[in-house]
Amino acid sequence: MEVLCSRFVNKHMLQHYRQMNHCVVLSYSDLSIWCYACDAYLDAQVIMQLRPVYETTYILKYGEAPPFRTVESGWVEARTSCDHLGSLSSDLSHIPTPDNPCNRCHHPNENWLCLSCKEVLCSRFVNKHMLQHYRQMNHCVVLSYSDLSVWCYACDAYLDAQVIMQLRPVYETAYILKYGEAPPFRTVESGCVEAQTSCDHLGSLSSDLSHIPTPDNPCNRCHHPNENWLCLSCKEVLCSRFVNKHMLQHYRQMNHCVVLSYSDLSVWCYACDAYLDSQVIMQLRPVYETAYILKYGEAPPFRTVESGCVEAQTSCDHLDSLSSDLAHIPTLDNPCNRCHHPSENWLCLSCKEVLCSRFVNKHMLQHYRQMNHCVVLSYCDLSFWCYACDAYLDAQVIMQLRPVYETAYILKYGEAPPFRTVESSWVEARTSCDHLGSLSSDLSHIPTLDNPCNRCHHPSENWLCLSCKEVLCSRFVNKHMLQHYRQMNHCVVLGYSDLSIWCYACDAYLDAQVIMQLRPVYETAYILKYGEAPPFRTVESGWVEARTSCDHLGSLSSDLSHIPTPDNSCNRCHHPSENWLCLSCKEVLCSRFVNKHMLQHYRQMNHCVVLSYSDLSVWCYACDAYLDAQVIMQLRPVYETAYILKCGEAPPFRTVELPKDSTSSNN
Repeated sequence: MEVLCSRFVNKHMLQHYRQMNHCVVLSYSDLSIWCYACDAYLDAQVIMQLRPVYETTYILKYGEAPPFRTVESGWVEARTSCDHLGSLSSDLSHIPTPDNPCNRCHHPNENWLCLSCKEVLCSRFVNKHMLQHYRQMNHCVVLSYSDLSVWCYACDAYLDAQVIMQLRPVYETAYILKYGEAPPFRTVESGCVEAQTSCDHLGSLSSDLSHIPTPDNPCNRCHHPNENWLCLSCKEVLCSRFVNKHMLQHYRQMNHCVVLSYSDLSVWCYACDAYLDSQVIMQLRPVYETAYILKYGEAPPFRTVESGCVEAQTSCDHLDSLSSDLAHIPTLDNPCNRCHHPSENWLCLSCKEVLCSRFVNKHMLQHYRQMNHCVVLSYCDLSFWCYACDAYLDAQVIMQLRPVYETAYILKYGEAPPFRTVESSWVEARTSCDHLGSLSSDLSHIPTLDNPCNRCHHPSENWLCLSCKEVLCSRFVNKHMLQHYRQMNHCVVLGYSDLSIWCYACDAYLDAQVIMQLRPVYETAYILKYGEAPPFRTVESGWVEARTSCDHLGSLSSDLSHIPTPDNSCNRCHHPSENWLCLSCKEVLCSRFVNKHMLQHYRQMNHCVVLSYSDLSVWCYACDAYLDAQVIMQLRPVYETAYILKCGEAPPFRTVELPKDSTSSNN
C-alpha cells in the first residue's frame, strides 16, 4: 500500500514494480487500476477482488458510493434492451471476418465491429479508435471480435445478443465466422429469457410449500426490505444478486438451487442457470399460487397446461374475424411481408398477411396491436395462436380452423393431415375399450360428487377411478389421478365435472351411453349430480341401435341396383378407405373421421341417407341416426347389392316380419 508517483512524473511506481514485482496499482487521479505484468487496465467493477478497494477509494475521493454497473459472478451483466438499435445497418448478414485488423492502426486483435457502418476498429485498450469513431459518428452499438460481446457506448453497457432480437442475426453470423458452427443460443421469448418447462432439481423442494413466509419479509441476513427471494428447499428469505447476493451465497453453501422471487414471482434454478415456468411445472404451481395470493389477494390467472406443455384451447370467441376464403393461402415459403425474414413466419387468418414471429422482429405481434387480427397460424409447426385469448387453439377440434390447417398441412407435407377423430367441435368418445376388465365389480355405489381429492383435498375438477373408486384431482390441478394411473395402472376414470369417461391407456374419451359396462356407473353418477335419470340415447348390445323407420327415403335414387364398387376412393380427396355411398346421387365420399367430404356433401345438397362401405351400415344425417337396412324395405336391395360386391355372397338377413296391415295392403 505504498503511494508512489506515475510514469508521467518520476516513474517511482514503475521502478517499484521492477524491484518488488508488485504489479497491480490504483490511480488516485481517475481511480483506474493498472497491471504492469498484463500491461493493461483492469475493470474494478467486474473483477470481484478489486471492487472493495475501488469502492473505498471512490468514497474517500467523492464522498459517496460509486455507481456500480450491474455485475454478477465476475462478469458484467448484459442489458436485455437498448434504445439505440435504430442506427444498426440494414445488412448485418454480411460482415468482415473476425481476423480483420483495425482499419486505422492495423492492430491485429482486440478489435470491434461497428454495427452501423461495419467498420473494424481497435478497442479502448489499444488505441481507442472505436471509441473515437463513436464520438465522431455517434455509432454507438459495436460487437467485439474477441469475445463476441456487444457494447453500446450510449448506454455505457453490454447488450445481450441472445435476448435482443435485432442483434441475434449478427451475433450468429460472427459466431459462425469465428468458430465454424452455429452458437448455442439460450431459448428467448418476447425480449426476455424464456422459462424452462422442466427441471431435474425439484427433488430438493420442501414437502410443505403451502405455508411460506409472506412476500414482505426482509432478507434474513441483511434485512434488506425488497428484491428478496424465497428458497424453495428451506424456505429462507434472502436478498438477490442485485443487493448483497445472500441467496446466491446460500445456494453455493447449501446447494439449494430452486428459488422464488418475491418481486415478480418468477422461479429460478441456479443449477440449471435458468428461469422455470411455474405454470407448467406441476410441482411449482402450488407454491406459485400461494405466493400470488399472499401478494395480490387473489388466485393467479393460470394458463391451461397439460403434461408439461401449454395445452391448446378447444374453443375461441374470436373466430368471427376469420377470412371467408381460407382455402387459398400464401405458400409456406413466403417471407415476412415487412422485413423479408425467410422463416419463423405466421399467417394472419383475417387478412392472410404473412409476418414474422415474436422471435424475429415481432411484426405479427405489431400487426395484431394495430389491426386487432388475433388468430394466426404458424408456418413453422402449423400451430394456431390467438393473441386475444393469449393461448394456442386446437385446429383438430375447432371446426372453423380445420380447413385452413388441412390446406397448410398439404402445402407443407404434400399429404392430408392425420386428424384425430373429432365431431361437432369436441373430441369424439370411443365406443369400445379393451381395458374394461379392471373395472370394480360394484359401481352402483360410488362416492358422492362433492368429495374432494383424497390426496390434496382440492374441492373440484376431481375424477373417480372406476377400478378402486378413489377420488383424485385432475391433470389441471395436481395430477393426482394421472399419478394414480401411472402407479396402479387403473386407466378408466369418470370426471365428476362433466361426467365424461376417460381411458388413460386408450388416451381417449369413452362413450358411456354405448359401452354397456359403463352405463350403470354413468347413470348412478348422473342421478347423484342432477337428481334424475340421464336422457340416454337408444343403444343396444354395445352399439347405437339403428332406427327401423325414416322420413327421408323419398330422396333415394331410383336405381340402386347399380352402384360403385366398395373399393372406390373418395371422389374429392381420393382417400382409399372409410368412404360412404350417397344413396341419392351415388357419389362416393369420405367419412367424418377422414376429411368429412360426405358430411359437406349433405350440407350442400341435403342428400341425407348414406351407406358405409366399411361396415355396410346406413346413416341418415337428417335423423342423426343409423337406419336398419334389414328392416326398412327400401334399403334392403342396396344393402344386399353392396354386401355381394364386398363379401362375394348374399347377406345373412335377419328374419323380419312386416306389420299385418302393411302385408294385407300389399296383397
